[in-house]
Amino acid sequence: MSAPLPFGAAGLLLVATDGDHARMLLARRNSNRSFPLSWSIPAGGMRQGESPIGCALREAREEIGSLPAHGVVSVITDTQHNGWTFHTVIAITRAAVPVVAAGVDRDEINTLRWVDADEGRHLNLHPGLRRVWERVSGRCDALVRRKRVIAP
Repeated sequence: MSAPLPFGAAGLLLVATDGDHARMLLARRNSNRSFPLSWSIPAGGMRQGESPIGCALREAREEIGSLPAHGVVSVITDTQHNGWTFHTVIAITRAAVPVVAAGVDRDEINTLRWVDADEGRHLNLHPGLRRVWERVSGRCDALVRRKRVIAP
């Protein structure tokens, strides 16, 4: 179990439209990280005074590099077992464009993959993401069905 993060943590779940269903961008953690080779979202600890959205976007840029055009549409807050809070920031993009892990911190993740809710259920998800997968992926599908997309 990770040590508590004094200001919590946040991660970016980038969601693309695929008809009436969501495709979510997941990142596979490197073998030298906690929960090696599990699938998660780009995430990390919040800095003092940093918002969940600011943290999620900063971490995604550090781990992925450039992001496709997107709009933040939702934040899901989840209190962890050990007392700190994790915020999943959901951002919608128009299409599941190719994205590579080319950020400045290439030690965090080794692969990115667009998945739908069912594909995600069958992956080796990080335990924290596994615990909230149904709620988070359901929210993403609902957002896409309501056509909460942004212009390019």
